[in-house]
Amino acid sequence: MAAVRSVHALLFAVLLLLGCSAAEARPQLAKRHTSTYNYLQNGLGKMTFWTESGDSNGQCLLDPPANQMAVALATDGLDNFGKNLASMCGVCIRIHNGDKSVVAHVINKLPDADRGPGDLDVTGPVWRALTTIPPGQLFDIKWEVVDCPDVSGPLSYKWKDGSSQYWAGIEIRNHKKPVVSVTVNGIKGTRKMFNYFVSDSGFGSAGPFTVVTTFSDGTSITDYNVPLRSGAEVQGSASQGSGSSQPQPQPQPQPTAAPTAAPTGGAPQPAPTGGAPGPAPTGGAPQPAPTGGAPGPAPTGGAPQPVPTVAPTAAPTSTPTLTRLPGGVCKLRTTSTVTVTVTVQ
Repeated sequence: MAAVRSVHALLFAVLLLLGCSAAEARPQLAKRHTSTYNYLQNGLGKMTFWTESGDSNGQCLLDPPANQMAVALATDGLDNFGKNLASMCGVCIRIHNGDKSVVAHVINKLPDADRGPGDLDVTGPVWRALTTIPPGQLFDIKWEVVDCPDVSGPLSYKWKDGSSQYWAGIEIRNHKKPVVSVTVNGIKGTRKMFNYFVSDSGFGSAGPFTVVTTFSDGTSITDYNVPLRSGAEVQGSASQGSGSSQPQPQPQPQPTAAPTAAPTGGAPQPAPTGGAPGPAPTGGAPQPAPTGGAPGPAPTGGAPQPVPTVAPTAAPTSTPTLTRLPGGVCKLRTTSTVTVTVTVQ
């Protein structure tokens, strides 16, 4: 035991001689089995070197940030011990090593199943920002969830390949805070291990959609008229504020002219077609006496006949002929084919 202490002391002295600070040296000599995680808050564990730069093929199916500050978390950390799959995907964490710290994006999951929930793999830029020792491993590294300082503008939405009105998956990108739920046209998506919110029966139509994204602090962002484009990334329009986001006003439908009501009072009557005239209206305006002869009294003993309405014609060129017959009967003959008989009392 004394020999082990001596070796540790010697290693510590060598690190100091090499220019490493005490803060950098201590994690190498700390306990090697401490690893904890608090849901969407913080963690503590072993940090190992992952790769020089991240890629888009990790568990979260997210692109690495432009500065390549990327992190992979252990399974229990990324999925909250299996209770919230992919819940840390796209989240920013601040990693501490002594007096040094750096912010990185979570985009992948550690391949080692036996790693603790607070353990993490980091890219080359993250490693070099925290220590000057060669890539390897550091222990008891603390980290906490923070708003992403390099994110600006609206959210973006990546549709999964094969998305349609019958099956669809949507991933939220470019978010400052951890995403906890997504609803599309009122239908809540189920978060899968690859970080897409999926509805196995689609989101009710082929779009466009109203997408509501809710974050870990209870705030939300609503984007309207988000189109469905399978395999494509679509940018939203609502801005991300530092606090509670204000939803956009929902667009109102264009007013449409009300149909004109049909006139009441019964079905319209067809114009006369030249058939037998109906009874004359009662109480109407008196008809003028016929020209060319003395008017006779209204006929009695039968239904009164209406005066037919005819289009005006040119005046006849011949003079009507009136013939007096025995018995007080006169005949009036015109150039037309109509013969009018008038009885004189």
